[in-house]
Amino acid sequence: MARGFFAQVVDACAGAAALYQQNPSPLVVDAGCGEGHYARALHGRLNARVIGVDIAKEAIAVAARGRQDGVLWLAADMAHMPIKAASADVMLNIFAPANYKEFKRVLKPGGILIKAAPGKAHLAQLRQRLNLPRDEEDLALIAGQMKKHCKFITRQSCARTMPLNKSELADMSGMTPLLFNRGGGEVMFDDIDEITIDAELFVAHMLLPT
Repeated sequence: MARGFFAQVVDACAGAAALYQQNPSPLVVDAGCGEGHYARALHGRLNARVIGVDIAKEAIAVAARGRQDGVLWLAADMAHMPIKAASADVMLNIFAPANYKEFKRVLKPGGILIKAAPGKAHLAQLRQRLNLPRDEEDLALIAGQMKKHCKFITRQSCARTMPLNKSELADMSGMTPLLFNRGGGEVMFDDIDEITIDAELFVAHMLLPT
């Protein structure tokens, strides 16, 4: 993340949060925050108060290094977040599983959900080497599931291809689920010198109970 491989995703999330909610100092909850990259970015871009939630204690420990005012990290189950109901202006859910019932509980009426999922060209170079074409049904399933709980505001693709060196390739290979349980990742991809990051961004309001 250090060299900005996911910068276009951060830009799109920050832009959507600024455009589609009105609080000048919003509360942003990052559900499935991992090591906190997106939560920290929105804290800086939006003058936001941020709560990052992830069930992985190791990821939260990394996120919490270098304390920041206005940022809270919680190791908790996304299905039962220890956050007050109707308190958040923005719910981030970036490359992570979703729990729409809990999102609806935590978001204020009129709050927005920003969800990012891997796009059609995401990590195309690694996928091609593994003979794993992107399953376009994945995005259709995500959109269909969201429709049951959300009213879409907008949807956009955030894609960029960047050169990378061997060290960055090793880091990228190590963080992608494509290689889990495969072993030997760095050797397999030794000649790859660029990578495509492609995210499909969904912005939505949660549907109110009828």
